[in-house]
Amino acid sequence: MPAFEPLRETAGCALPGMLVDGPVGPVRSNFDANIQSHFPSTLPVPETQRDAVDSEIDAACTLYKDAFPLAFLDETGRQRPFISEIQIGHSVRDDEVLTASSAGAPGAVIVVANWPLEKPIRLASLLVHEAMHQALYVRERLANPVRPGSLGYSPWKNTLRPGRMVWHAFWTFSTQLAFLHEFVRALPESRRVDPGLAEFVADIWARLEICIDSIRGFELVDADEERTMTTVFRASEDRLAQSPSQELEDAIAKRRADVETEFAAWRSSMLSEAGTA
Repeated sequence: MPAFEPLRETAGCALPGMLVDGPVGPVRSNFDANIQSHFPSTLPVPETQRDAVDSEIDAACTLYKDAFPLAFLDETGRQRPFISEIQIGHSVRDDEVLTASSAGAPGAVIVVANWPLEKPIRLASLLVHEAMHQALYVRERLANPVRPGSLGYSPWKNTLRPGRMVWHAFWTFSTQLAFLHEFVRALPESRRVDPGLAEFVADIWARLEICIDSIRGFELVDADEERTMTTVFRASEDRLAQSPSQELEDAIAKRRADVETEFAAWRSSMLSEAGTA
């Protein structure tokens, strides 16, 4: 099993003083939750598929638990698991996988996919992503570094979003990328397990490049937090540089061009609107 030190280091920067070594605990699968209010295209997972889907979730949970054997301290000082329940739905859209969580449902993560997904590495990385959201909700209540009322550009939504959501995006995707780092280092083998992994990683990285610029340019966080985020971004950049892969380099170049085009079009539309106001 790979050594996931980049993941622990990145999570530690995102959650200062909150991480603790602790049992991950059981993660329950729930096929009965009403999640159509979150994703209208969601259907219940057919009874005939539930055992197979359970096996896919178990495989992803094993990767997640092995990589992230940690808990976190909430605002009362109580130790909490990042994820305790996965609510599962079936998407009618081909090759779709979506995950979500909220501050109002501690420990619960929604996973919606067009099953069978058969992408265990990608699914495990999404669990890491949602785990970080869960802890960041608590960090906001403890000491929020985001400037009140701020707005920033989100390269994932291609629009302005509240500063706290851009801050969340940076940390959740940076942690997800740190988890994927060890699999990127073994890309030929990882690709056999999870096809399309290089393109998936490239998309995260290309958007993170825009995200950190947005955080700085829109002055979304305090000076200490910005320095920490810049340090983490540079560490991610160094890790990618140390994992040479022509396939990954080509995928990043393509996604970078696409994402920069999206941003340029958004910026142009904003300037045009401002000019006609």
